[in-house]
Amino acid sequence: MCYLTSVPFRIRSKFIGILLIAAVFPLSVALVAIEVLGYRYYRGERGRLLEATANFVATSISHNLTREIEKFADWINLAHLNAAIAQRLADASPSLANDASVSTNPLADALREFQSVSPLFIEIVVFDEQGRLLAATENAAGGRPTDELWWSSASQLRPGRLYLKGPALNANGRTHELIVCARLASRAAQGGVVIKAVLDTNPLFTAVPLTIGADEPSREVIDATGRVLFELYSRYERRLGERLAPTVVPAVTSPTSGWTMTMLGGHEEELVGFAPIRVTSPLVENQVPSGLLPLYVIAHDDVQTVLAPVRRQLWLLAVSGLILIILFTGVGYYIATRKIIGPLEQLREAARALARLAQRRATGTETQMPSNPSARQVLDNLQTIQTGDEISDLATDFREMARRVLTYHERLEDAIAEQTAAIQQDLQFAREFQETLMPRDYPRVVSRVPGRAIHLEFHHIYQPASSVGGDFFDVLKLADNRAGVFIADVMGHGARSALVTAILRTLLQDFHGEGHDPARFLRLLNQHFARVAAPSDPLIFVSALYLILDADAQTITLASAGHPAPFWGRRRLGAVQPVYERLQNNPVLGLFPDSCYTNLTHPFEAGDIFVLFTDGVYEAGNLAGEQFGRERLQQAIAQNLDRGVQEICRGVVERVRRFAGNGALPDDICIVGVEVCADEVAAMRSQVAGHR
Repeated sequence: MCYLTSVPFRIRSKFIGILLIAAVFPLSVALVAIEVLGYRYYRGERGRLLEATANFVATSISHNLTREIEKFADWINLAHLNAAIAQRLADASPSLANDASVSTNPLADALREFQSVSPLFIEIVVFDEQGRLLAATENAAGGRPTDELWWSSASQLRPGRLYLKGPALNANGRTHELIVCARLASRAAQGGVVIKAVLDTNPLFTAVPLTIGADEPSREVIDATGRVLFELYSRYERRLGERLAPTVVPAVTSPTSGWTMTMLGGHEEELVGFAPIRVTSPLVENQVPSGLLPLYVIAHDDVQTVLAPVRRQLWLLAVSGLILIILFTGVGYYIATRKIIGPLEQLREAARALARLAQRRATGTETQMPSNPSARQVLDNLQTIQTGDEISDLATDFREMARRVLTYHERLEDAIAEQTAAIQQDLQFAREFQETLMPRDYPRVVSRVPGRAIHLEFHHIYQPASSVGGDFFDVLKLADNRAGVFIADVMGHGARSALVTAILRTLLQDFHGEGHDPARFLRLLNQHFARVAAPSDPLIFVSALYLILDADAQTITLASAGHPAPFWGRRRLGAVQPVYERLQNNPVLGLFPDSCYTNLTHPFEAGDIFVLFTDGVYEAGNLAGEQFGRERLQQAIAQNLDRGVQEICRGVVERVRRFAGNGALPDDICIVGVEVCADEVAAMRSQVAGHR
């Protein structure tokens, strides 16, 4: 088996691949099963655990808030405040707002008595129906609260009901305060009094009975905007920051609890359980707009932690499976090399030798087969393949086939040469016919306005990628002072696309009289072209642009059907820009029969240049796979702005070919240039050259 050392490794590598597939498939099924089932199971279990944690924390916080709020409501309903209110109103001066005794009267003493029992209420104040301050737990400012948002809601409360607002960060930036308001009916104060209490919520949020262990998830309290109010516990040194990403907030601020997988912060995916915090006290007034901010608890953990058990199993199974695969693959490769691969390689070498022989005969450098010893030797070598199985039968059949192939080879070459000549003749005829569809003479378009010596000059360059192409253009004379330029790019190129250009040419002639309105003109073309192209399979569509230049009005009007925007060279400004940046709702021709298009109008002046093109210009690529691009096309026009329209078009094509390495371009190239000429255009060209 010494010939094995000179046999290429390709067939062996394929056989090894087959062995590996046969061995790896069961292992892959096991790994996928563990990955899919195990990962989803662990992820689901951990997600539900995080949801339960978030629910527990949210329920605990809700219970703490409700307990303090109802404690305040019970005190208002059970305490004997009416007598203290009546006495305060009787003893107070006419201007309560300036009364310095708001914190030293019996009513204030009653407030402080409740505050001593419930110290989380850091401030309690009482106002009459006019907003005057009656009492406070400590000295307070004398201003009236009637212009504050909470007052308008609190003054509408029914007796015994509560209004909540917040929680909000207080002025010191360390405490989140919840405002609790109630209206108390009093015989001494007509309309009753309003009691406002400020509840410090920080201890209520942090007093959650959880055991912090190594596997405890991180927990935070956020509001509906994603702002992090409290960081209850953080498992990692990395913090979420002050606010969650806007894309994450909708997923974790649901009115119901749940879990999801997202990136709360940074670039690491996390499992997140979430639950809303609800204040369920029946004392909260439902008829008054609520000022309570929606709050949510999130509990989250790194996804890598969840995947750790699954990945350990995957690793153990992969290592043990890999050892077995290597062992059995080596044994199978040794047997296959001796019984299968060696004879197949010998048969392959014989086939390659016969192919080279046929190639030499096609070039006239080889004599006929019966008198050629090398041919007989090649066929005789196949007789050494005697494996006694299908490979031996294959070698016998190949010898017979080789004799027939070489016999018919010359006859086949003659037939191919004859047919190739006929095809080339047909393609040449098609190319000449397509060239007749392109305009050979440009119309003369001049301004009819007295004293305005303006006329239009046209030039084009059309280079199909193959014998025939799919790009098409035409210049229509609409009047002595108006001309229309139509340019189109059929999907693909070759004979099929060339046939479509012939159809477009016919439609242009049919609707020449409608060419004064670009949008209507494209709509009519699309309707008729869509009916013609509808039965074809696959779908045929065409990008097109129709531009009208009016030398009298010095305006251009255009409509586009999915075609790239032309470039507008403005010599007076020394700039090149697209005529439009982007158009909405301008589908290509043949896609939707009822499509409508929109006109776009711009004024122009003498010396301006308009360059229309197809995508084959800026999509031309170089050997590195980089496209020429619209920016380079714009630069190429700008660099030749001091030249005439012919030199500009030629300069662009030369720049594209240099970029592509002067090789064959993969798509058709079509450029149409229009120059607005006048007496001062030559001076503008010189001015542009001077700027450069």
